[in-house]
Amino acid sequence: NPQTIEAGSPYNESGAVVTDNHDTNLSVNMIIDSSNVDIGVLGEYTVTYNVSDTAGNPAIEVIRTVNVTDTIAQDSAETAVSAYEDAPITNLTEVASAEALKAPADTAVTSVLNTTAHDAFALRISTRATAIASARATLELEVEATALELSNAKVIAHNDLTIALGNYIQTNYTPENWIILIEFKTTGDTAIDNAVDLDGVITAKTTAVNGMAGVQVQPAEEI
Repeated sequence: NPQTIEAGSPYNESGAVVTDNHDTNLSVNMIIDSSNVDIGVLGEYTVTYNVSDTAGNPAIEVIRTVNVTDTIAQDSAETAVSAYEDAPITNLTEVASAEALKAPADTAVTSVLNTTAHDAFALRISTRATAIASARATLELEVEATALELSNAKVIAHNDLTIALGNYIQTNYTPENWIILIEFKTTGDTAIDNAVDLDGVITAKTTAVNGMAGVQVQPAEEI
């Protein structure tokens, strides 16, 4: 009966039964030697079983093969490493989530004792870490470029509103309507500052410009 145990797990003796033509209950005298089984090192080990009858006649030694493997550890590592590899990294939020999966993958791989499998997992983690780092660098540059573009657009939009207001003559409006016109400009400036993208800037400026243009001028006095 070959026996397979996971590395790190205790060796539990499966037991054996002794039969004899004359004596009974010899199993209690059986000598089991499992001293060479190393649960911390992968490999094939042997457990020996010896017994003698009441007349001192020894039985033929019986040997059980014990295989120490890390199959479960490798399965766990595959699950953790695959999750790390498959995590999306199309934006900075996803990148952060993917980065958080590296530690569990590293931990899972430390339990893999098979050198070939361990090194293969480590290489996959290293390759993925490089790809994620590259994605983060690219995305951060894009964010910086977008932020700069948005900032510049806001400066231009504010300037456009100032120019637009300068085209109106206060004396052409009643005091009340002039206040309304100024409020369109002020509200537009605030909306521009609060815009989170270029479309928002354009909408804020357009709304303010159209609002100022729609304020009624006072009728010209007849001569």
